Amino acid sequence: MTTNQSLRLAAVSLVLIVALVACGGPGEPIPTAVHVEPTATAAATPEATAIPKPAATSTVAATPKAAATAEVAASSAGGCATVTDGQLGVARAVTYQDTMDSWRVIGLVCNKTPEAVQNVQLEVDLFDQAGQSIYRNQNVFAALNNIAAGEASPFGLSIYDPIGTPDQVKAAITSSQKAVLKRATVDTQGVTTAIDDQGNLHIAGELINHGNAPVEIHGLAAATFEKDGKMFTADYASVVIHYLAPGASGPFRVSMFGPKSGTTALDTYQLYFDAETTDPKEFLINAKTDLKDLSPYLDANGQFHLVGEITNPGATNIGVRLLATVYDKGRHVIDASSMDTAISAIKPGETIPFAFNYWGALGSKKGLSDAFASYEIQVDPTWTWTTEMELFDLKTQNDATQWSEIQGTFTGEVINSTGGDLESAVIMVSIYAKQAQAGANALLATNYAFADIKDKLADGQTAPYTVFVPIPKGFNIDNYEYRIVVKGKRP
Repeated sequence: MTTNQSLRLAAVSLVLIVALVACGGPGEPIPTAVHVEPTATAAATPEATAIPKPAATSTVAATPKAAATAEVAASSAGGCATVTDGQLGVARAVTYQDTMDSWRVIGLVCNKTPEAVQNVQLEVDLFDQAGQSIYRNQNVFAALNNIAAGEASPFGLSIYDPIGTPDQVKAAITSSQKAVLKRATVDTQGVTTAIDDQGNLHIAGELINHGNAPVEIHGLAAATFEKDGKMFTADYASVVIHYLAPGASGPFRVSMFGPKSGTTALDTYQLYFDAETTDPKEFLINAKTDLKDLSPYLDANGQFHLVGEITNPGATNIGVRLLATVYDKGRHVIDASSMDTAISAIKPGETIPFAFNYWGALGSKKGLSDAFASYEIQVDPTWTWTTEMELFDLKTQNDATQWSEIQGTFTGEVINSTGGDLESAVIMVSIYAKQAQAGANALLATNYAFADIKDKLADGQTAPYTVFVPIPKGFNIDNYEYRIVVKGKRP
């Protein structure tokens, strides 16, 4: 795990996150909000340069973990009182129009049978005020694949087609399978909630394995509830660590579309886990030694980015999933992100850039980055793999760049020189400090895109590309240079 502390972003009080100290469910006491004290202001950053990079020693410095906010065992079936004992059923099904003007249907799958189940499938029907059916979907699944006896899992459905205004919703389970589970307990720490500028809801935090055996997290979901216990929002985690050795921790984030009518507060929420004990897994990448040149920055639009380089230390081609956790001064989790490397076959000894450009509340709540104090990057071994696939090094022609206050736009053509058809090509653009500048060769920003190949590209032919690279506010191209690396895949 790679850690960076006290980065050069102005840090002020965290007024946009409500930190909840328990994972309550419907009918349970509302968790108490935790006040986050203002963090110390970091050193000022010159307008014309990027955010200064931390000293090399700080990138791997150990940072004490915050105390666990709550101990969360297997996902309880709270809120399932309407489901008969001994049955697998649905509770709390509701519908609402979300911030994207789509209709959302959410609810709970409640397992009150004595056996674990998996692959729970539902049929959802919506009716208008006259009782006429206006929508039906028979392919809705529970957010968690495995639901143990006595547990519950949310389900959710987004409807993008115009259907009118639903008046009633019915949801019924149509199929499921028995499952054999080795249920594991995971705890949480540093959990926070946020309502972003669009009215959507985010719950982020860390999972920690206090057990004696490794744990594999198959999935995680969350639901929020109003004071009367009515289900408010629900969804599965878009970011989650999938493997934890004993004593290890890793991030999660659940982002949920809020109602179009608006959201001002979260009364209570519940987290739901699908975790099992497992055998130890091999880490093909060591975050402390194989990740380097880490650099966080804010672009001109105030969006947060975290970039770096990864080197394959092994003897086989690999693909890697990385996770990033962003903390405030009190080690509460502001946000979390995950990403797969731009290419899924990094050669032995090869180094490529990576970037965390997409976040939850951090990317959609103005000013949230003001509370940023530190981050960690780690490898998810469950989603890191070896491969025999070979990628081809390619060249470009007619390259051009255009600079604005917010990004560099790189265009050109990829040349297929592989001797055969090309299925796809990825273009990675990285911006580095020039030799004469402080921090020479230090990575500042990076991004990638795929060439415009409709079907396949014949040998000797070219395909256009466009790559947008977000740049820091006050960026001066005279102090930097860029590099383009292109990898092609044959059918």
